[in-house]
Amino acid sequence: STPVAFKLCDSLNSEQKDKKANILKIIEGLFENNLYKTKHGIENQLEIALLTENEEIKKFRSKLQSFQNQNFYMSGSGSTYFTFVDEKDSLSIYNKLKQEFKECKIYMSKFLG
Repeated sequence: STPVAFKLCDSLNSEQKDKKANILKIIEGLFENNLYKTKHGIENQLEIALLTENEEIKKFRSKLQSFQNQNFYMSGSGSTYFTFVDEKDSLSIYNKLKQEFKECKIYMSKFLG
């Protein structure tokens, strides 16, 4: 839950606390349709904090990370994980995610523009 995530953030070490999202890089990446730039601007201290304590999230995150060398990102305190893929690969990855994560709702969207 969100209150738990914020409480756990207080116990992060200084190296973990120093990780900050680069909002400018994310926005530039979105406008330029540059996945690399967008992905490398993302940080989420709430996820880092939750991963220190929550075994269920750790297991799910591990399963996500083993999926086709994709990077997945938690939104806020954890209601959603998302990833970015090239449009040419999107339908294939979407279908594989639906097969691998049957217990989850899987949605596909695309960049505007």
